[in-house]
Amino acid sequence: MTEICGVPAQALLDQLMPGLVDGSFHAVLRMGLAVIFGMLNIINSGL
Repeated sequence: MTEICGVPAQALLDQLMPGLVDGSFHAVLRMGLAVIFGMLNIINSGL
């Protein structure tokens, strides 16, 4: 089995894939909220 920086490749992929999926979900969620609040003109309305 190959190792990357001393970590087995399978262990690295087992942690990397859920992290990428979770990060992608959060990015899409943030972009959607930015569009919604941007269209409603309520971002930074209290500042």
